[in-house]
Amino acid sequence: PEDYRADALLASAYLMNGNAAKGVEIMNKAIDKVAADPSKKAEALCIAAGLYENAKDYTGAEAKYKEAVTITPNAYAPNYGLASMNYNRAADKLGEAEKVPFDDQTGAYDKLVNESKELFRASIPYFTTAINYIDALPDAQKPTMRAQLHSCLKALSTVYARLEMTTEAK
Repeated sequence: PEDYRADALLASAYLMNGNAAKGVEIMNKAIDKVAADPSKKAEALCIAAGLYENAKDYTGAEAKYKEAVTITPNAYAPNYGLASMNYNRAADKLGEAEKVPFDDQTGAYDKLVNESKELFRASIPYFTTAINYIDALPDAQKPTMRAQLHSCLKALSTVYARLEMTTEAK
C-alpha cells in the first residue's frame, strides 16, 4: 500500500477504463506519498505525466514533466519525457497537415505546420539535456543507456532536419 509505483499501475487502470478523475486522484496521492524524497517525487511526477500523455491531456503532462524538471533539472526521464512528447505531438500535427485538402483556403495546412515547428523547437533543449545526462554518466554505465542515446540523437537529427537547421544537424 505504500508503493507509489503500485498506485501508478492502479491509476493507469482507471485511466484505461475511462475513469480519468479517479486515476488522477490516485496518482496525486502517490505523488504525495513520496513528497519528502525528491528523486522519488520526480519519478512519480514523470509517471503521472506519462499517464496524462496517454490520456491525450498534454497540458497536464507538460505540467507534471516540468515540475519533475524543477526537482531534477538534468535528469534523463523528465527531459526525455518532455522532448519525446513534443516530438510526437509535432509529428501528429504534420500528419494532420497532410490530410488537409490541397484546395483548402482556410490556412489550416500552414497553421498545423507552424504548430509542428513550434513543438519541434520546444523539444530541442530537452533532448539536449537528456543527451548530456547520458554523456555525463560514468563509462561503465553508458552501455546500459545506448538505446536511449541513439533514440535521442536520431530524434534530434530529425528535429534539426524538419527545422532546416543544417549546421546543427551536422
